[in-house]
Amino acid sequence: MRDRADVILAAVVSAFALCGMTALALTDVDAPVQPSPTVTVVIDDPPAAATGAAWLVEMRPYCNSVDIETRMRWAPPPTTSDGAMHGAACLALAGRIDEARTALRSLPQDEQWKGAGVVFEVGHPAADAGDDLAAGPLMELVVEF
Repeated sequence: MRDRADVILAAVVSAFALCGMTALALTDVDAPVQPSPTVTVVIDDPPAAATGAAWLVEMRPYCNSVDIETRMRWAPPPTTSDGAMHGAACLALAGRIDEARTALRSLPQDEQWKGAGVVFEVGHPAADAGDDLAAGPLMELVVEF
């Protein structure tokens, strides 16, 4: 049996070498090598929203526990008080109450209540729909501020 396997292996190696030699014979060795075309891939930066409200309109479908982390990294809210307020609202909708609290606390003291108002406006439809499990922690956050 070993002899037959050796014969088959020798035949395969010979066929492989013959293919390589044929390819070399058919190739014009003296022809100049043409460079491969270069493909440039441009990845656009995410659109920058002018206001926190505009950012939240674009981001709202992703304010959930599955998508929020990736999307906020890719398209963070504007670096303004308005952006922090709407970012906190998105975090609260996704159930990230501690992170939403941190975002609200990053606001100046006299604007934190405004941020809580934004969170309330975004979250109250869940409360109105009777989803106390989702709305409860969010509303507790609103009351805290």
